[in-house]
Amino acid sequence: MPIKAPKSKEFEYEPVPEDNHIGICYAVVDLGFHENDYMGNVTTQRKLRLSWILPNTAMEKGDLAGKPFSVSKEYTFSMTPKANLFKDMRNWIGAKLSDTELQEIDFEGLLGVPAMVNVVHKESQRGNIYAVVAGVSRVPKGIEVPALEEIPDIEPLAFSLESEAWEEELRVLPEWLQEKINPIPPHVEEEDFDIEF
Repeated sequence: MPIKAPKSKEFEYEPVPEDNHIGICYAVVDLGFHENDYMGNVTTQRKLRLSWILPNTAMEKGDLAGKPFSVSKEYTFSMTPKANLFKDMRNWIGAKLSDTELQEIDFEGLLGVPAMVNVVHKESQRGNIYAVVAGVSRVPKGIEVPALEEIPDIEPLAFSLESEAWEEELRVLPEWLQEKINPIPPHVEEEDFDIEF
């Protein structure tokens, strides 16, 4: 009986179109601790993932055709003035806030907040096109944005490792998202943390 390698399933990735889209924040996820290697200098950084649904867009391919695109951006979880997260928050919600007030914001409060999400395309080393969030800013006055609750099949999601129940909350997240979250800083032994998975 011949033994042949299985054929890989073809998945046609459909990138979010390049544009300055109206978006609504629907997910704020603390990704925990991750190593960053920059020119041989390895550091540990806390990461945060923000996600927006783009209600005025529609996918054209596959089982999700007709549904709006969503897009995410992962940040170093830092609100120092030079940090990308601080800069995006300043442009998005912080025009009238002092630096100190902006640094004290509760990120869970971003759920349901509209934004202009600037999406651009980049090309991978393999020649594939993918979408990235180049910047986030506030929605100009006069532009109507639907409430998050009005968008079908979208549930707001907030996850923080600072929550007392974070272990239980982690278990109910989608598996792909659980795999992105690292609650234990690199080089720290698991037995030093009281975690049960």
